[in-house]
Amino acid sequence: MSETVTHLSRRCPRCGRQLPPDAPEGMCASCLLAAGMETLTASSGPLPAGAPRLVDGQVWGPYRVIRLLGRGGMGEVYEAEQLETGRRLALKVLRHGLRGGEDRARFLREGQLAASISHPHTVYIFGSEEVAGAPAITMELLSGGTLKDRVSVHGPMPPADAVSAVLDIIGGLDAAQAAGILHRDIKPSNCFVDADGTVKVGDFGLSISTLTRDVRHELATAGFEGTPQFAAPEQLRGEPLDVRADIYAVGATLYYLLTERPPLDAHDLSELVSKVVSENPASPRVLRRDIPRGLAAVVLRCLAKAPAARPQSYAELADLLRPYLSVGEVPSPLGPRLIAWIVDSVILSALTWLLMSSAWAAASATTMLRLSAWSWLVSVIYFLVMEGSWRASLGKRLMGLRVTSNLDDRWWLRVGLRTAVFHVPSVIPTLFFIGATRASTAPGVVYTANTPLSGWSWNAPAGALSSLLLTILMFSIARRGNGWIGVHEWLSRTRVVERNVLKTGASAAPKTTPADPEPALSSVRRVGPYAVHTMVGETGGGRLFVGVDPILRRHVWIHEVPPGTPAVTAARRDASRPGRLHWLAGRRTAVENWDAFEAPRGEPFLAASPTSDWRQMRRALASLATELEASAHEDGHTPLSLAHVWRRADG
Repeated sequence: MSETVTHLSRRCPRCGRQLPPDAPEGMCASCLLAAGMETLTASSGPLPAGAPRLVDGQVWGPYRVIRLLGRGGMGEVYEAEQLETGRRLALKVLRHGLRGGEDRARFLREGQLAASISHPHTVYIFGSEEVAGAPAITMELLSGGTLKDRVSVHGPMPPADAVSAVLDIIGGLDAAQAAGILHRDIKPSNCFVDADGTVKVGDFGLSISTLTRDVRHELATAGFEGTPQFAAPEQLRGEPLDVRADIYAVGATLYYLLTERPPLDAHDLSELVSKVVSENPASPRVLRRDIPRGLAAVVLRCLAKAPAARPQSYAELADLLRPYLSVGEVPSPLGPRLIAWIVDSVILSALTWLLMSSAWAAASATTMLRLSAWSWLVSVIYFLVMEGSWRASLGKRLMGLRVTSNLDDRWWLRVGLRTAVFHVPSVIPTLFFIGATRASTAPGVVYTANTPLSGWSWNAPAGALSSLLLTILMFSIARRGNGWIGVHEWLSRTRVVERNVLKTGASAAPKTTPADPEPALSSVRRVGPYAVHTMVGETGGGRLFVGVDPILRRHVWIHEVPPGTPAVTAARRDASRPGRLHWLAGRRTAVENWDAFEAPRGEPFLAASPTSDWRQMRRALASLATELEASAHEDGHTPLSLAHVWRRADG
């Protein structure tokens, strides 16, 4: 009876209409449609109806339109050329039929949110302006299309490639989360591929800021917005969201990359909503048997109905996915492995000494001698537990290494085989030692077994030498070409690689910069579209100022240069690398000579506090070395002074 009353009392949270007893939890179908379900398209669905605002070849303000790239609910994206600079970029324009103030504000809000993130795995926003009465956002042009395009052309991606792409997506979303942004519309068509294969998150049209004062009201009243095939159940129900809703969408995207299908789909909208809310998707292994079981389990965990059952953070999800990433993994050289082994040996020696010390008072010398022959069991348990559970011993973790395998099945069996074979040199002396009953305190004395059945004898120095030779033999097959694997790794199909760091820049709140004070924009000098309010100082080639982009509400650095200074080169203008600031705009005239660059949060390298975190420093030095190498190929000269180095808030 109580169940019947519950069904009769269920109403749509949006309109209050009575829901049928067999309806799924959440809003009624009419409200779902009214709340944004027009974004629903099949994986090969048609573009929105209506003629595009611009046509190929049209000169539109300071741009020449080259071609239409795509159309969405709010805007149309074109490949365009900036006439003044020759730069190719992506130009997003508010759709022709959307003229209301709310539509314009929402369109510009997308640009503001996206512009607040500067990360290698998010599409970079150059600027925003009004052209012919229509708002437009300019962003970097990514020549590889979208992940949806790639799957449509080439079919499902290999598991390692799909995981690599999703780790890129996680990096971008983690940076967005650090900036207080929920994306709410992650799907393959919103993930863009650069020429080098890097995947970047774009289209922040449905994103919301979690840092605004009325965020609780906005989260609670926004209703459903998104794409149902990739939206979490709580998002379909119009409930307040957190990062776990985007993690669901990441899992759905990975499912699509692996199978070319969304986790759940239906031709009828209400049927689709019902499936997403109440049905569990089939394992991707049902569609592709070559998908590792563990990877399929991670995907299904991301698609759990209850947010609490999903990974709770991007870092946790990245740790779960990283073992299935073989592309881009760097085999560990022998040097770091040797140091890791020495560290582990010291730890094991300390553990063994503690165990032996605790047993010394209660055991005879003969018993202690026998126990010492079995000390390798401590090492076996140590490596089996550490590498089986965490894929790295303490020594490997210290050196930034981990154990991985191209094959996912029977992981514990592989770790067990790896551990057993590696300890053969330690076990063989014990086999010869079995049966020894007499001990002597004199070094080098031969211990002889009294049992006539064995007749074995054991010489301690010779045993240690043979154990060392067997250990060296274990790595006799190690070559650079095979990733420096040993016999134990060849047999178990495992290897040691450098531990990948989460492809993310921001895991903490951004640091304050000198550019944070916000002046009254009406009282400051204008340079192009920017308001200049603070001089940083002389640069040797001009003067550096802090400015503000009043539309995107972000800070920029403006470099004023003397008249006659050549314009930046095309290579520098189009550079989009983690180690180089994005060039935003510039001008060379008789009265204006300046360039505008992004102003990321952070601090000058020389002013940064000393750090003992070697991993952070290694990442910073690697980023700097990569940039110097790339810059040398572009212009052959890059200032090497540390005064030119800025450390972002993400390290």
